[in-house]
Amino acid sequence: MSVKAIHEREMVVDFEKIVPEGRTLGRYRGKVVFAYGVLPGERALVEVKKRKRTYLLCNPKEILKASPLRREPLEDHYLSCSPWQIMGYEDQLRFKEEILREVFYQMSKESVEIDGFHPSQETCGYRTKIEYSFTVQDGRIALAFHERGNPFRKIPLKEGCILGSERMNRVALSIVDLLNERGVRIDDLKHLVVRESKGRGELIATLFVKSKEVEPSVMEDLEGLDGFILAYSDPLSPTSVLTETLATKGKTHLEEVILGRPFLYPFNGFFQNHIPLFERSIEEMRKWVDGAGRVVELYSGVGVIGLLVKDLCKEVYAVESDPVSSEYAAMNARRLEVEGYRIIEGMAEDVDEELLSRAGVLLLDPPRAGVHKKVIKRILRARPERIIYLSCNPATQARDYSLLKGLYTIRSLQGFDFYPQTPHLESLLVMDLRV
Repeated sequence: MSVKAIHEREMVVDFEKIVPEGRTLGRYRGKVVFAYGVLPGERALVEVKKRKRTYLLCNPKEILKASPLRREPLEDHYLSCSPWQIMGYEDQLRFKEEILREVFYQMSKESVEIDGFHPSQETCGYRTKIEYSFTVQDGRIALAFHERGNPFRKIPLKEGCILGSERMNRVALSIVDLLNERGVRIDDLKHLVVRESKGRGELIATLFVKSKEVEPSVMEDLEGLDGFILAYSDPLSPTSVLTETLATKGKTHLEEVILGRPFLYPFNGFFQNHIPLFERSIEEMRKWVDGAGRVVELYSGVGVIGLLVKDLCKEVYAVESDPVSSEYAAMNARRLEVEGYRIIEGMAEDVDEELLSRAGVLLLDPPRAGVHKKVIKRILRARPERIIYLSCNPATQARDYSLLKGLYTIRSLQGFDFYPQTPHLESLLVMDLRV
């Protein structure tokens, strides 16, 4: 490869296929190029955003030869939030099913049959949570997302984002108007998080600030909100982690209805972003829990999955490291009058091996990083009879299966399109101990 090729900022690339990360792969003078916003079979002028030793990460500047699959994106900031807006929904589903199949083959060297891929009924407005950043446009504070591949550049959001509902965007834009009216400095702002309960219609907003001097009056005179939290977040933290609650107005939690049962969760806690398909995945899990004596659930959060399968087994042990989530899980168990549901507050990797060994079913719903290696080692020693594993990252799920496949065999693998317009999906894997 020539020195010129390595240092060119713009180049014309022919793209070949979508890879498991959801980007499209092309090649330029022997160098692998990855980009969102282009489709297989397209030729595009791209701009280099990040250079790695073996590949380049790029964004498209102009499509020179378009695929017949291409559609006009719905938003000008689509690369930042949902780069698959450039294709129809049926094509999105087809590519995601291929991705799920490919990551399992790459990791396990096995061809795994997919038992079903569940589409979403809504391709926009489905999210229960949107996190907005801020920028300055025409001298005023505006909502923004970071440009993909460039953490130092932000793209203004004129009307919010189509992944959230009209109500979520309308409230977010109203909050920005109030910030401008009150003369809040953009340097004091970090993020705005708006969350919506689809089942109850509740809406709460959390304004994360980097200065404790921001006046609580920014919470006044806002319509359409059930709760508003003014939260201080350490400026040294790149994410909006709650350091101190400065002020609240109204509710600080939401109630969501899952399979007809109400669940509470806190304003800064984890909760699934696509309720109808989350319900569908739990219905599938219930089929595999039925008749189990003891269920052990790791990464149990506020208790939704464990509480919704408790009627099918004798007891559930829920392991959760976050004390606030554990508190809400206990609250949800009391409100639902569920007996035999026991909460163990602690890290999944510290779970008692004996507890795992006596599990008829082990439930796993880990973060994107997947199951901790220490947990994998404990599973291999304890040998629970069945594992039901819901994942928001099939690549780490497939990796974990590759570590377990010596003792476990796949009974079912299904995909769920929790995140339309994006390359992300959820997958449900059921494994049984080999006999």
